Amino acid sequence: MTALLVLGRRFRPQVIDGYSEVMEQVFGAAGVGARSAVGMGSLPFNIAVEIELTLEIDSEAGDVGDGLYEGFGLRPVINAMGSMTSLGGSRLHPAALTAMRRAGASFVDLNGLLRAASGRIAQLARAPTGYSVHICGGAAACISHTVAACLAGG
Repeated sequence: MTALLVLGRRFRPQVIDGYSEVMEQVFGAAGVGARSAVGMGSLPFNIAVEIELTLEIDSEAGDVGDGLYEGFGLRPVINAMGSMTSLGGSRLHPAALTAMRRAGASFVDLNGLLRAASGRIAQLARAPTGYSVHICGGAAACISHTVAACLAGG
């Protein structure tokens, strides 16, 4: 567990002590684990405290999935951190899954699809004339492309 605390506010590392006490009351000894408190200059949405927590769940405790990952020696986790690439990104919306099933039934020129999708995203984002959108395969790829574009001067 990591607690991110905005410096200068009245919150101090005692906040994480209180959170640890709650976790121990709820989960018993299993709720006590490694923790850290980090001072921040600011947090998103002007919040004062953010708690990041990664839990491991017991597959014997109930329905935790369809066994897809256990075949690789992995156990599912409960994501209490939001859309984190290291935890599989995010679960897909049912409409996105439906669209993926439909798209997977056909072949298409992917470069043409990327150009068309980029144009549509630029239109939806109301990108100014002369600006374009580049679709990447993930956050790390987008960061790499952005850095490369900055270094190359555009």
